[in-house]
Amino acid sequence: MIDWLWIPAAFMATLLSDVVFTLYLLRTAQGRALSAATYSALIYVISGVLVLIYVDKGLPAVVPVAAGAWVGTWLTIRWDRRKSVTKNPHNS
Repeated sequence: MIDWLWIPAAFMATLLSDVVFTLYLLRTAQGRALSAATYSALIYVISGVLVLIYVDKGLPAVVPVAAGAWVGTWLTIRWDRRKSVTKNPHNS
């Protein structure tokens, strides 16, 4: 693997992890057990990949990981809000 490719990999893995984690929290709050349990399992799989990146790259991995976390949560909340407004246009 080319040495710089870990940067977008760390960003995307964290983005995906945050999307899944945010969906896990939303589904848990909605009482949707099967959906929340599936998201929970995915969180651990993605977290395993991120641990490997941290062990290999150390402190330099913090920046792409933090950026991925921010973008992942922001995108998921925006998507969920739009979905809610589309379902209930009078509750926005």
